[in-house]
Amino acid sequence: MKNFVTGFGCLFILSFGFSQDAIHFTMGLLPNNRYDQSVTQKIRIELNLDSSTAVMIAKMEANGVKNPTVQEQETSMVATTISGSLNKQTGKIPVTMTIIKSDENLARVLTPETKFHGTSRLNEMPAYDSISGITLQENQKQQMLKAMSSLSQINLPNRSLAPGQSDTLHTPINIPVGGVTLKMDYITIYHLKSIREKTALFDVEANFVLNMEVKDLPIAGYGSGAGSMEYDLEKHYPAVYKLKYKIIMRIAREGLVLHMNMISDLNSISKVQAL
Repeated sequence: MKNFVTGFGCLFILSFGFSQDAIHFTMGLLPNNRYDQSVTQKIRIELNLDSSTAVMIAKMEANGVKNPTVQEQETSMVATTISGSLNKQTGKIPVTMTIIKSDENLARVLTPETKFHGTSRLNEMPAYDSISGITLQENQKQQMLKAMSSLSQINLPNRSLAPGQSDTLHTPINIPVGGVTLKMDYITIYHLKSIREKTALFDVEANFVLNMEVKDLPIAGYGSGAGSMEYDLEKHYPAVYKLKYKIIMRIAREGLVLHMNMISDLNSISKVQAL
């Protein structure tokens, strides 16, 4: 469970405006830019066996395992993404993301100097196709690439918004984490509050439904959260993104019912500069 939380926490982590009345938003990379990103995440996991399983609870407590059990951890990561020149024939931009720093929890899956290589189209998020700087088995590399590609699907609505308007984006995501495929229907509501000089200020709401299977054991869950975003109008990218959310899961098998609540506080800060 701890490895799942670490992986999930690790992997969890944007057009010029026309006027103050309507701003067109996209999320993606521009050519010949450097993206420095710092991500921190605080996670609290509460595990509770259903009271009807009194015998199992007694056995756990006899072995020194408390019920309920609470785990807390904080993860942090610093990464730099470099975009190259636009290839006018293919319409693609070469992209390399390098892990600069990761704490001891994330270092199990993302070590410093790990590099993700891929391409992006103008104002689109990158698709990564290879990894270097880390020793992994081929199937582990492929799982990590699939995870990065899935997370790149999380985007902003490609449309114009005026202050006071909102838009909803639905994104289905599949993320392999520690031998488990996490399937998530991710729904994000972006509400544009105001525009301050070259920054657009958003309120963000998130709702999601989780489905995964561990050794033929189906696990379902749901969650919701709220946060804020500061969007850089010149660089087409979020400079600050904050989201607090809660996930609730229930696992039942052969009379054993396990309830899991995960509370997460995610904070991402990005600085973009031309090369």
